[in-house]
Amino acid sequence: MSVPSSFMNFKTYSLLSLAGTFGIIAHAFQKQEGSFFNTVVYLSSQKVNLLVFFNFFVVTLINLTNILIWVFFDSIRSIEYKVIFLVDRYFAIYSISWTNLRRKSFTSYYWL
Repeated sequence: MSVPSSFMNFKTYSLLSLAGTFGIIAHAFQKQEGSFFNTVVYLSSQKVNLLVFFNFFVVTLINLTNILIWVFFDSIRSIEYKVIFLVDRYFAIYSISWTNLRRKSFTSYYWL
């Protein structure tokens, strides 16, 4: 089975996403002088950090799906592959919606 070039690009994107996430965590830890609580508060209060973490969450979800497909099915048809990623995309959007609706005060500018 040949690997499509888009998958190789996704591997590069995954590595960059991982490096960016750990870079932001290391920078925040250094900026807050090693205090764990202050680092967590800083990371959760900056919108750019939340965006990078969400990106990391989606990339990790897609990679875990690829691993499960490889372990259990070895190879699948293109339409099955698209359905699995559609379910992952639905789960990610459902998670965002649920998190936003569970807030005590609803503002549309929270995710910007």
